[in-house]
Amino acid sequence: MTLRELTAADVAAVTVACRDPEIVRWTTEIPENYTEEDARQWIESTLAGWKRGNAEFAITDRATDSFAGAIGLFARTDWMAEIGYWIAAPFRGCGFATRALGLVVEWGHSLGFVRLQLTILPGNDPSARVATKAGFVEEGVLRAYAKQRGEIRDVSMWSRVQK
Repeated sequence: MTLRELTAADVAAVTVACRDPEIVRWTTEIPENYTEEDARQWIESTLAGWKRGNAEFAITDRATDSFAGAIGLFARTDWMAEIGYWIAAPFRGCGFATRALGLVVEWGHSLGFVRLQLTILPGNDPSARVATKAGFVEEGVLRAYAKQRGEIRDVSMWSRVQK
């Protein structure tokens, strides 16, 4: 598994992945009926995000360079950042998310972020397992914290703190 910058060459793979009902179900910002234009705009936005202190990466299979998912680090303050990730269906259960999350955690701490956090929609047990394997601790439920396609949702807050 490797992490690299997202590029226009990823549009088709991102489009296919984001049409998966499971990705739509467990994310807050990926719309239903995902299009190539959605993918193109998102990939372009990731490049602009770097200037705002955010970093989003393609997760790829090292052996084939196949697009396997995405992970991002989003600065919230100078000492705290949030991480989000998703994995395309053919690559789930293969350790890609856990490895990618571990790499981003190491990098985030090296940048000086003391607190790294994740929010997970209740019921997303696979994501909770990834968070646990990567050393995150569930802190509790934040009620009415996220908006998912017009619906206000609770989330579980997870953190990993470097002391």
